[in-house]
Amino acid sequence: MQQLGIDIAAFYRMQLRDVAIKPSNALFRFYHLRSSFEAELDKNALNFLIEGLENNGKCSRPDQEEMFQSLEKFGLLDHAGSSKPDIRDATPLSKVEIEVANGCNLRCRHCFVSHSTELISLPLFREIVNGARRLGAISLALNGGEPTLHPDLLTLVEISVRAGLRTRLFSNAVKIDSSLAKGLKDAGLSRALVSLETFQEFHEWLRGPNTWEPALRGVKALVSAGIEVVINSTISKKNLHQMSEFQKFVIEDLKANSIKYGVAVPLGAAKIHWSELSLPERDFPEVFKFSSEERPLPDGDRPLSCKAGVNQLFIDVHGGVYPCHLLALPEFHFGNLPKPSFDLEDAYKCHGSANLLYNGFPHEKLIECNQCDHRKDCGGGCRGRVYMMTGNLFAKDPISCARFLGTPIESSLVKIR
Repeated sequence: MQQLGIDIAAFYRMQLRDVAIKPSNALFRFYHLRSSFEAELDKNALNFLIEGLENNGKCSRPDQEEMFQSLEKFGLLDHAGSSKPDIRDATPLSKVEIEVANGCNLRCRHCFVSHSTELISLPLFREIVNGARRLGAISLALNGGEPTLHPDLLTLVEISVRAGLRTRLFSNAVKIDSSLAKGLKDAGLSRALVSLETFQEFHEWLRGPNTWEPALRGVKALVSAGIEVVINSTISKKNLHQMSEFQKFVIEDLKANSIKYGVAVPLGAAKIHWSELSLPERDFPEVFKFSSEERPLPDGDRPLSCKAGVNQLFIDVHGGVYPCHLLALPEFHFGNLPKPSFDLEDAYKCHGSANLLYNGFPHEKLIECNQCDHRKDCGGGCRGRVYMMTGNLFAKDPISCARFLGTPIESSLVKIR
């Protein structure tokens, strides 16, 4: 396994049939579809793996034999068939996010999502999943609103998993009990990303009274069921001092896998409460440093880190296709499903290729970013967030500038939607 550059311990109880591989620049990304594990392979390592599989595990070199002995030892070989691994190279598309319910059972002070009561239909969901699979996608995220409001949530997860997609759920966990958590695990859910704030007082100030204990029960149910849990928390001037203590609580007491801290943006309901939700720019580096999933940024130039419309798509509850959930706006609409003679592949390849984000982003228009010494660090930031906050796709990212330059967020805003 060392030939692949992969830590064998991370593969415990995995099987090769749950693996997909996708080209990524000059490398290949190796994904386990039932967990969050992934690794990078070079072409030689991939050929090394393919050769051994084609020979049904019969190895021509000692190092190759050692690799396959390790694969078998840890249950990674599927002896029912030794064909080539699942290489998904149809398109660059990797991630699909679906709004399965646009209603929510909470009314959070920082939310910018409109609240309704609509649910995605099962036929539409199946069509999206099948299209995503044909396009070579790896993962699918169920989002909202609050996805647990969908009465057929377990069926949605099963459809996605059976199609060979790594399936994740975004939730506030309020409606998740031990029965639902077990059902999600049995259906094949790989990860739950749960919104939980830094202890009861701030959580219930932000998300509403009597929401802390139900959310805790939901997290504990997911962990007990064996589902990977990531906690997403919002940091403001009101709770910055609790980050260290909360991280310890999440990892040691709740037994969640990791925590990601973020900051609110002055959009939607957050505009009303911005004086309390805002965070001094000097504290931004501290927020990102504390995230246990924060990874070192790669060296060298990063032309544009945002790949909305290229390696990811967002589909709303009505079947509207967009580059990402932040750019779910009329000017970025790729089309609607279902339509006669129009499917997700058409939306991605035709409408997507006509979009700036897909068809060679004009980097020269990022004038302020191109002149910044931190361009290599932030990669130009999130274009969806930029557009939502400034109305200009080519402006600087207020959050990234606050993080790396200490620039006040308000000074970057051109207009607020």
